[in-house]
Amino acid sequence: MDILPQHKLLLIDALTHSILLVSNPEGKIIAERPLPHEFSPIDIKVNHKLQQAYLTMAKSKSLGQLCILDLPALSIVSQLDIPHPAQFSLAPGGNNFVLAVPDGNLYLTQKNLAPLNLEKPEKANWCAGLVTADNNLYGVWETAGGGVLAVFDTNGQQLHRHFFGATPTNIIADDYGRLLIPFTANHFSGEGLILLSQHSTDNFSGTILSQCSRCASLSPAYPSHVAVSPDGAKAYVANEEAGSISIVDLETRKYIDTIPIGRSVSRLGLLPGGKFAIASSNMFANLSLIDLVNHRLVAFTNDREILSPFAIIV
Repeated sequence: MDILPQHKLLLIDALTHSILLVSNPEGKIIAERPLPHEFSPIDIKVNHKLQQAYLTMAKSKSLGQLCILDLPALSIVSQLDIPHPAQFSLAPGGNNFVLAVPDGNLYLTQKNLAPLNLEKPEKANWCAGLVTADNNLYGVWETAGGGVLAVFDTNGQQLHRHFFGATPTNIIADDYGRLLIPFTANHFSGEGLILLSQHSTDNFSGTILSQCSRCASLSPAYPSHVAVSPDGAKAYVANEEAGSISIVDLETRKYIDTIPIGRSVSRLGLLPGGKFAIASSNMFANLSLIDLVNHRLVAFTNDREILSPFAIIV
């Protein structure tokens, strides 16, 4: 087996209700900060250029907080009151934050300014994911008949919206100008992955089906998250229900292999070099180390309750 590369993990431990920065492969805790017990952690993002972490937390159905932390000490820079953050995206400059609340509405937040309510797409319900790339904000929502993709500029102006028949579970932007939208089955579609150009979001010809609607209804995989290899050639799709990782050739747009994990995985992150991946689990509240070369589960944690959101820091 290849040697595990040096990296750091930013994690949320539900058992101690704290945020951790861990150096691997040694497993050494560099910093740990307790979180307010009245708040529930929702998501975490990292601005690698500014060396800051952005932690969203919820206090009630309508109230939340954005906590900005300096790395590696995890010292608090600022704390902002925000609406309940069901989804969260960080703009490239680090000054703008976009939130989706549970009813699917959007808020554009700037430091020291009141949140600005943005218009969500027509017929949109739950927001399944937000991502900022190429100075635009991209979001996907569930609708009664499937899903909708909406594109906004940095001022919050809606530029485009596109309805599609599948039910989106997330949206990811890679370093090659692409958007990847995993989707699960409904009455109109099966399960799979939508592959789009960030500059041509109305062309859904890159939809890659993993299984039909009937097969998915009998044995759902529930693709929930995607990570792209460093060379941009492959996508690794976490199948939360199936407990596996599907491998997609992004040039041929075909599913080419599956890595059986044998346990539910919800989010994926590739380690430097792309030979290993870290997966978190909503079901088991732990992390799994996956060998992407030999297609096997190497190990999983069992000493903490690690929440699904995490960040890899090189």
